[in-house]
Amino acid sequence: CVVAVCAIKMAEHASFQSELDVAVWDQAIWLVSRGLSPYSTILGMAKLADHFDPLCFMVSPFYAIHPTVLWLFLFQGLFTVAAAAGLYQLGLHLELTPRLALASAALFLFAPGTLYQALYPLHIEALAMALWVWALYRLLKAGDLRFALVACLLSALCKEEGPLAFFTLAIYLGLFHPPLRRHSLILGAFAVVLMGVMFEAVAPMLRGRGPNLMALHYGAFGASM
Repeated sequence: CVVAVCAIKMAEHASFQSELDVAVWDQAIWLVSRGLSPYSTILGMAKLADHFDPLCFMVSPFYAIHPTVLWLFLFQGLFTVAAAAGLYQLGLHLELTPRLALASAALFLFAPGTLYQALYPLHIEALAMALWVWALYRLLKAGDLRFALVACLLSALCKEEGPLAFFTLAIYLGLFHPPLRRHSLILGAFAVVLMGVMFEAVAPMLRGRGPNLMALHYGAFGASM
């Protein structure tokens, strides 16, 4: 999967078919790897003012070794495979046979949404997806709330709305796993507070007087935000 993603994306890049976001990511990560501020001359703003996703800069040390967009595609594939590995472990925990658990992970890898995410240039939400799957596995296997809270926090560093996925996880636990209801309440409350901080404090601070793009996006579903 990782090799396939890298091969497809490098072929696109070599034939000048890469998306605009590749240039945005490439410039920002290159700047950070040189100790410079990640201001995007393409967007006309700081990279984090577009989306608050500082975990994308984990690639910067590799850019210091050799600056190439291949690193973006490699990490994208690794994040996706990590999510599939978590799904496999979850399947085994739910007492599926190894073959069925492996089949579930394979179906996940070839699902349209997963393929879209895997083939997008460093779609950092792929890391958030892996964190979500592993958090669910750790909660069901050992009631590991601490891991889930850390995963929720890291998801917020993948993108502003990352904690929203963990809020849905809290709802699932509360409805279908009564022994974990206390965990679900704590995780849900933490996710809500984190979302509030992202939208009402972090995003406005980075964007200045500009519009909160994510709030505008979700505002299409209603005025509660």
